[in-house]
Amino acid sequence: MLYGEEGLAQRKAQAAASRRKYEETGEVDTVPAYSEVDQAAVNYGPAGSYDFYLNQARGNVPSYRNEAALMGLQEFLEFDLISQAPAITTPTMIVHSDGSAFPDQAKKLYEGIKGEKELVWADGNHYDYYDSPAQIDNAVTNVTRFFRTHLAEQPAA
Repeated sequence: MLYGEEGLAQRKAQAAASRRKYEETGEVDTVPAYSEVDQAAVNYGPAGSYDFYLNQARGNVPSYRNEAALMGLQEFLEFDLISQAPAITTPTMIVHSDGSAFPDQAKKLYEGIKGEKELVWADGNHYDYYDSPAQIDNAVTNVTRFFRTHLAEQPAA
């Protein structure tokens, strides 16, 4: 589990309190989205865990704000895509890897999809799919092939 039972309950309570505060005052409480030093962050981990988001040479560009609305955390924590998988009937491709976030859940999602589907199990970690040419090229090649196979040509207007 992402935060453990106690941590999960605490975060949900904080999110609910933050939502009440917003509804009463219009004030939005924010927490870091990613941090290696602040345990209040939505995603907290040891040094190097979130290099992509914290490194200015990668994803921490001037327009990026490393923050999340605390009141939205409850919905984030309760969202269960796997239970919704059987409702997915459109052709679907999942590109994932053992080094990416939640690989077992990606496999469960794939298994639950009822429509035409393909699983591309590749190399690398979650962040490699943001800025590593090898992972991006592999994903784009597979997605392009999949789209060409499954997207119907639209008649000219």
